Amino acid sequence: MAKRMGRIIKINGDEITVTRNDDTIIRFDRELFTFDPRIDDQVEIHEDGSEYIISKFVDTSAAQGININIDNANNNFQHQNMTNTNNLNGFADTGRKVNKLVYILLAIFLGCIGGHKFYEGKVKSGFLYLVFSWTIVPTLIGWYEALKAAFKPADSNGMIVVG
Repeated sequence: MAKRMGRIIKINGDEITVTRNDDTIIRFDRELFTFDPRIDDQVEIHEDGSEYIISKFVDTSAAQGININIDNANNNFQHQNMTNTNNLNGFADTGRKVNKLVYILLAIFLGCIGGHKFYEGKVKSGFLYLVFSWTIVPTLIGWYEALKAAFKPADSNGMIVVG
């Protein structure tokens, strides 16, 4: 069974005139159409020997709408505001969710220049640590915050809420 494309160019009662893509013009009876034909309809002409079946062409490649699926489940945890209600005192901790190990290592080794604060998303605090990095104060605070983070329970992804 061969299939060719065409377009309806004239309707005269029960006679439908179709031009094929090779510029040949064919006249068909309305009964061969599997739909209600209209002028300029794109059609598929199925021919099997001397028999024809004509169906309306449906372009499936054209966008029927815009479908966008975005999965942010594993994207940028350090930039998402999160609430943790697993605190022992019954109050909710609010802050940013960060990787526990990365945060502790940054607080220990780069706490003197505010590396862990920049990672946490607190840029102003990070700059304060940087400005006072010539003193020992940011280093001590960084070690304290590393110790505090070490005792926080991490979720299944190794993330903790800081802030």
